[in-house]
Amino acid sequence: MFEEIVSQKKRRGLSDLEHRQIQFISIWYHIVIYVMVNFEDFDPDPDWIRERMMKKVSKVQIEAAINDLIKLGLIEWRDGRFKQKKGALSVPDHIISAAITRYHSSMIDLAKDALVELPADQREFNGVTIPMNKETLPKIKEKIRQFRREVNDFSTSIENADEVFKVNIQLLPLVKHGEGPK
Repeated sequence: MFEEIVSQKKRRGLSDLEHRQIQFISIWYHIVIYVMVNFEDFDPDPDWIRERMMKKVSKVQIEAAINDLIKLGLIEWRDGRFKQKKGALSVPDHIISAAITRYHSSMIDLAKDALVELPADQREFNGVTIPMNKETLPKIKEKIRQFRREVNDFSTSIENADEVFKVNIQLLPLVKHGEGPK
């Protein structure tokens, strides 16, 4: 479905920049590489990047991601190495698109793999099942967004980072709204 939407937009004049922006948002390893660029020992060699990633990505994909990051103006070559130009990035809360949906879907898949493949001391899975009403939902969503912003702000102050983690937070209904059968 995502590829079909991008294809339709291309036919209607999706610019190269817009296509790269969609790629950046929708493909998980673009963001991982963007974060890795700030590692003290970062090496732009695709083999080095590939070896550091938990899930393997091809050298061609890594090279394309670096090229996209450069063309989007997110990284630059400065003082003999790549460096981020923008710092921590955040997609506005009101942006909902096929690209964001694809990204979150791939993150959920990576989380499912981590649940099975990684020992508990290398990951955190937690959850709470809560009662809700329509007045409470926006309040809970805002608390989640605030927490996400706080974690993002905190992470920008971490010095000598050498790992990339993903924090996923989901809030979803488990029962249908309204009254049951009568």
